[in-house]
Amino acid sequence: MNIFFIGSIRGGRGMQPQYKYIAQRLADYGTVLSPNVADQEMSKHGETELEEDAIFERELQRLGQADIVVAEVSIPSHGAGVLIAKAADMGKRIVCLYLKKDEYQISAMITGDKRIDLKEYQTDEDLDAGIAAIFK
Repeated sequence: MNIFFIGSIRGGRGMQPQYKYIAQRLADYGTVLSPNVADQEMSKHGETELEEDAIFERELQRLGQADIVVAEVSIPSHGAGVLIAKAADMGKRIVCLYLKKDEYQISAMITGDKRIDLKEYQTDEDLDAGIAAIFK
């Protein structure tokens, strides 16, 4: 199974350790097409060695290959929002994970979209159970 994983890059890298954990769990169920999201070496400026149009084309290609899209949406990100919208337009199955804390407010454009399956978590155990439920 091809899994396209989405998380914030230029919107903020504060969840990077969580992205790494999620990507590792997702790899138990298939091929993660976007391992760069979990890269601890990536700065908040993203992949500066690539032209922005090359990043855009690569991400759309990967998205097209995906059987499922899993996004961690606790940190708002324009890029994540665009990719989620494109995935919805492609008819992809979309699951959005978010950390349930007062400081994180998920956009109504995500929570209100009935094409998106939302899964909240507070602990790694919650994440493990939520991810396992995705692939049942």
